Amino acid sequence: MDMDRVIPAALEAILEATTGEAAEVWLVDQPQGVVHLRYHEGEAKEAFAEITRLSIGEGYPGMVAQIGKPILTHSLPNDATFLRHKVKAEGFQTFYTIPLRRGESTIGVLTVAARDPEALTSEDERRLLDLMAEHIAVAVENAQLHEEVQTLAVTTERERLAREMHDGLVQVLGYVNTKAQAVKELLKTGQVETAVQQMEQLEAAAQETYDDVREAILALGINGKKRPFMESLREYLQRFSDLAELPAQLEVEGTPFPQSPRIEVQLLRIIQEALANTRKHARATRARVLFAFNASGCRLVIEDDGRGFDPARLAHGPWPQMGLQSMRERASSVGGRFILDTAPDRGTRVIVDISRPGE
Repeated sequence: MDMDRVIPAALEAILEATTGEAAEVWLVDQPQGVVHLRYHEGEAKEAFAEITRLSIGEGYPGMVAQIGKPILTHSLPNDATFLRHKVKAEGFQTFYTIPLRRGESTIGVLTVAARDPEALTSEDERRLLDLMAEHIAVAVENAQLHEEVQTLAVTTERERLAREMHDGLVQVLGYVNTKAQAVKELLKTGQVETAVQQMEQLEAAAQETYDDVREAILALGINGKKRPFMESLREYLQRFSDLAELPAQLEVEGTPFPQSPRIEVQLLRIIQEALANTRKHARATRARVLFAFNASGCRLVIEDDGRGFDPARLAHGPWPQMGLQSMRERASSVGGRFILDTAPDRGTRVIVDISRPGE
C-alpha cells in the first residue's frame, strides 16, 4: 500500500464528508519520544506547519499519542494546550484529535480542525472520523511493515556482500603471498625475467581486486539507500559507467509495478553480477539494462556487445568464476526464471522473468 497516496486521499475525503476545514496525520516515533507532522490537507497549510514536531505528551497530538484516546476542543484561542499560534490567528476554533491505534499501540494521530465552534459536534461525523482513523492506521502500519521488510532484506544482502568481499580478499591475499615468495626465490637465483613476469601477474591481480572492491563498495552503498528502485538503479549504472569506463544505460518498457523489497534486492544483485562479468570478460564497448513490464510480469535483460562465449564449454574454461550460478540461484530464490543467451562473437544476454505479484 502506497501511504503517500492513500493517506492524502483519505484526508481529502474527510474534508469533503465533514465540517472540517483542515486535516493532518502525525506519526509517532517511539525511540525519539516524539510525534511529527507527516501529512496535511485543507486550508492554512503554512499556519499548521508552524510546529511539525512535538514531544509525546506535548500539545494535543503529543497528548493523544500518550493517552491513546481522542480529545475534542471548541475553544482554541483560549486553549494553552494548543501550541500553534498561527492557527489560532487564522480563526480556527475546533480541533479534534484521534489516535491511530493498532492493537495496544498508538502509531500516529489524526487531527481535524475547523473555524466553526460548532463543527464536528454530530455523532455521525465523529463516528465517520473514528472509522477513517482505523483505515489510516492500517495504511500506516502496512507502510511501516514494508519498510521493516525492506530494511531486513537490505541488511541481509549487505551482510552477504561483506562476506563475499572478505572471502575474495582472503583468496587474493593468499595468491599475493604465494607470488611474492616465488618472486623472492627467482631473484635469489638470478631469474630476473621470470620474476618480472610474476610481478606483472601480481599487478594484474591487484588491479582486478581493486576493481572488484570498488564495485562491491558501490553495491553496498546503493543497497543501503531507501529510494525508489529505478532511481537507485539509474544512479548505480551511472556510477558503474564512470568507474568501469563502460557505458551502461537503463531502458524501461511498459508501466512499472512495485516489487517486494526482497525481489528488488535480488534483481539489483543480478544486474551487478552480470555487469561485473561484462567488465571482466566480455571486452564489450557498451551494456544495456532493460526492464520490460506487461500484464503478466516483468522481464529483466542485461546485455552487452562483447565477445560472448559457448555455454557448452563452461566447465572447461574460465567461465565458472563468472557468477552465473549465483545469478541463477538469486533468480530462483524469488520465483524467477533465469535464461542465458550467448554465443561466441555475438555478445551475452542475461534474462530474468518475474511473474507479477498475485499471478
